[in-house]
Amino acid sequence: MTKKFSINGTKMTVSKQDIKDVYYRVELEDANGFTEVVYEKSFNDAVTYATKWSKNTAKRKKLHDLETKAMEEIIERDRRNGTMLSLD
Repeated sequence: MTKKFSINGTKMTVSKQDIKDVYYRVELEDANGFTEVVYEKSFNDAVTYATKWSKNTAKRKKLHDLETKAMEEIIERDRRNGTMLSLD
């Protein structure tokens, strides 16, 4: 059984592969492309989690942008100082 739908712009896929499975697999993707997979015991729990998760879309985007900017600044500082690490 697989159900696909959208909650507040968040794509949600809820699946249960086998009738004997205890948990529903819940795949979420927000408007910014961030994804998450969780397992919930009931369909209602899955929808509740997805609703809460979708409310944090703007916060996730803001934190991601802040983290990306910090990494860019670190890389630029390392280039200026000649301390770039090599993965070779």
